[in-house]
Formats: sequence, C-alpha cells, structure tokens
Amino acid sequence: MTETIRRADAHRGTSFVEILQNCVIFNKDFYSADVDKKVRPDRTIDLRPGEPLVYGKEKDKGLRFAMSPEEGFTVERCAAAEADVWNPSVDSPASAMLLTSLSEDPDLPLPVGRFRDVPGAVYETGVNAQVEDAVATKGAGELKDLVYAG
Repeated sequence: MTETIRRADAHRGTSFVEILQNCVIFNKDFYSADVDKKVRPDRTIDLRPGEPLVYGKEKDKGLRFAMSPEEGFTVERCAAAEADVWNPSVDSPASAMLLTSLSEDPDLPLPVGRFRDVPGAVYETGVNAQVEDAVATKGAGELKDLVYAG
C-alpha cells in the first residue's frame, strides 16, 4: 500500500487510490473473503508492471486476455506459464477496465495494484502556460484596470 500511495503522489495529474479496509464497527470482515492472509494469495492478483499476471500460493495460476466472437474481449484463467504480462502504460484503457470487472466473478481473483499509468496533459500546467502567454503578449496588467474596464 505504501508503494501505491508513493506512486500516486509522484504521478503528474490525477491519481485514484482505493483502499480495501475493514471497519471494526460497520463492516467487520467485509473484505476478509479476499484479503485475509489465509486466502489472499488465491483470491487476489497483484498487478505489477512488466510482470506476468500470476497468482496463487504457489504462483501457479495465471490470467490472459482473450477475444471471442461470442463473448468479446475477456479475461480467462490459465497456467502461470501462459499468463500475459501486465502493462498499465498502454494508451487504451480497455484492459484496465476489463480487470476492474473481475470482482464480479467469484472464480477469478480480485485485482489490486496499478491499473493505469499513462502520462498525459496536466491541467495546472496548461493553465499556467495560458497565463504566461497572456502576460507575454498583453503585459502583466493591473487588477484595477480590469475591474473598471466596464
């Protein structure tokens, strides 16, 4: 979790971090079926960039992306040796979105980790560039002149 928060903080732009944490009062053991130490290796898959999508106590299970005319783009279980390598930096969000839907299938592991890491335009960089351009072309100006400009 520490590494996830560090990566989110270092990412230029918007980051979203979801933390699965049981509340001892309102939802005690809500996530235990997936994240309890006894079942976590078989119920979750850590999304690590550049590494195969493998999970299980023995790291013997894997996931791969598949395409079929009947079902479209899907994720299927496979042997660890046949697992696809995870790349969160591809432009298309399709594979990340597909992995988010795995939580609906009790036979597939819950993915945790970095789903997307795609550099893009940063809002404040663009706004600051617009301000700098306006000052360079029109001068710094005075707030009083703007207020009384009519």
